[in-house]
Amino acid sequence: MRACVHVQKRDALSRTKQVRDALRIDNHRLQQSGGLLGNTVLLRDFEERHEDCSELSKRLEQLKSKHAELTLNTGAVRRKIDSANVTT
Repeated sequence: MRACVHVQKRDALSRTKQVRDALRIDNHRLQQSGGLLGNTVLLRDFEERHEDCSELSKRLEQLKSKHAELTLNTGAVRRKIDSANVTT
């Protein structure tokens, strides 16, 4: 009688371990396919980098605009200097 109970418990333990291992595999697969969604640290870092990139892109456009403005002003000043040199 004891041997029968022992065999049943051993079989139940074996099935439980198999289910546990299957769940571990499924969990690992889901974590791999989840990407950033499963990792809050990476997701937060990605969001911060995305915001930084947006801000830097805006700053770049501002600098390009300022550069174009200064280039035009420089051209105008050069023309004035050239015309002043011609008249002197």
